[in-house]
Amino acid sequence: ILYSPCILTLENLNVEIQAIYHGLKISWSKGLQKFIYEFNSTTSLELISHGVLLTHPLASLVDMIRFYIAQD
Repeated sequence: ILYSPCILTLENLNVEIQAIYHGLKISWSKGLQKFIYEFNSTTSLELISHGVLLTHPLASLVDMIRFYIAQD
């Protein structure tokens, strides 16, 4: 089986973005709405800060994260 570096990078980014989203979702469900965000991934930070095109594979997750952050 061959793996492309692009596929592995997208899979890693997917996991990071999902972890950020689920962390925000859990925090909000517990009433924790004010906190400091820390990211280890500059790519995740850039996607969340600037948004992505609707055709991006992670567009829906990034948009939901941006929604939570905008509510801050």
